[in-house]
Amino acid sequence: MAAFLAADLASVGVNVVDATARGGTRLPTPAGPDRAAADAGRGQARVRDTVQGAPAVSSIIEHPDGRMVASTNARLDADPALAAGRLPGSVGVVLIDGHNPSLARAALTLGVPDVGGEDPFARLEARPPHPRILDGGSWKDWLAPLLGFVDVAVVSEDFAPPLFARPHGQQVADFLRGFGITRTVRTRGERPVQYWWDGLCGEVPVREVTGASTMGAGDAFHGAFAWAIERAGDQEPERLIRFASAVAAVSVSSFGTRQWLDSPKLAKIVRGW
Repeated sequence: MAAFLAADLASVGVNVVDATARGGTRLPTPAGPDRAAADAGRGQARVRDTVQGAPAVSSIIEHPDGRMVASTNARLDADPALAAGRLPGSVGVVLIDGHNPSLARAALTLGVPDVGGEDPFARLEARPPHPRILDGGSWKDWLAPLLGFVDVAVVSEDFAPPLFARPHGQQVADFLRGFGITRTVRTRGERPVQYWWDGLCGEVPVREVTGASTMGAGDAFHGAFAWAIERAGDQEPERLIRFASAVAAVSVSSFGTRQWLDSPKLAKIVRGW
């Protein structure tokens, strides 16, 4: 399965770096047109881990009233040093989901200037030139030490920090602000997306669509948001949210994970950006 996933990613120009501490098969780097496509995606390098055993897999059952997800977080040991030599020197944006904390930390500290002295907060305050975005689908116990390196948190309604059973959006934003995150976006399915952005707050309505499958909608939103913020900057949060929501809406309009990528609607949205 790992080889299948590696080949699938390579076919769409994703540069895969194997950082598994226990070895495994070194994954190939795309060549030819695929390599060119990977190089064109500046600032969107992604680190993935695999091993000779089976990778973590999520099982999703969709039904009229919602869906059920059976999933495990990353369980493999990873060594960021194995990936360090193959990461780009400069990027346009970093997007992490925190499933593997050691790799997430390596990505979040990419491009951070070296700081001397004994100040324990100096590394947190030394910002890289690119934005660092958290895909917060759910809370993970190891996230707390990473939050100080995050610039923008895009979380779901299921993101519940410690001591909060079912927090409302303001509580989540206040919690993240305690780690220095002043820009939080919170998705809520078909309800308006909430945001707290450098002292401003508001909601952006979500266009109602007839969904065929909600699988991957959150990933589509996060990916589109990162893509947009790398190209247009971070001064217009509502515009970023509208774009990401529109892409996510297209992603749920057809069954499966890939068919929507060839949609004329998606092409029109991207051209309009």
